[in-house]
Amino acid sequence: MTSESEPPNPSAHGRPGPRWGGDGSLSRPAPRPQDDPTSPLHAPPDRPFADLTGQGKLDAEPVRPYASVWRRFSAYLVDALLKLIIAELVFLVGGVPANANPFDPTVFIAIEMVRRGYDFIFWTQGWSPGARLLGMRIVTADGSPPGAARAARRVLGSMLSELGFFLGYFWMIWDRRRQTWHDKIAGTFVVNVEKSEQ
Repeated sequence: MTSESEPPNPSAHGRPGPRWGGDGSLSRPAPRPQDDPTSPLHAPPDRPFADLTGQGKLDAEPVRPYASVWRRFSAYLVDALLKLIIAELVFLVGGVPANANPFDPTVFIAIEMVRRGYDFIFWTQGWSPGARLLGMRIVTADGSPPGAARAARRVLGSMLSELGFFLGYFWMIWDRRRQTWHDKIAGTFVVNVEKSEQ
């Protein structure tokens, strides 16, 4: 606590300078997590992920670096191949001919249901076969699995990420936390884990 004679410490309040309160008074704004330069929210890609909430939940666990772009791309290809196989099996059981037009509304909807259902089921648990094979997990800011609500937002966000030639996926190339658009929408991160942690 400072006396009236001591100058205020701007760093203790997150942002320097007083703010007009609207009632004729001047006050300093409350600090925000993003104003703290030591916050993991400002972590560069090579800085390990470790409890972005600051609650210390991961203190006893190993730090996890963000997954690389190439590792995530490889996992995406593995999952895309598995989705294709599942879709072919669904069409085989459903009697859909192999030469069916993929842009036919019925076929297109069936393919999308397989793709999005696959993602939702696995993302709820925080992994997919491709991610598991490449040693990655999908986590929230406190290191826990996304759960159904976040997985649903991530699925919807992935549809947005695919617009504009998959710009939302390529976003992780220059994002400091290697997040895609659907990661940002769902509040998730993809991190490397040891095989024993999967």
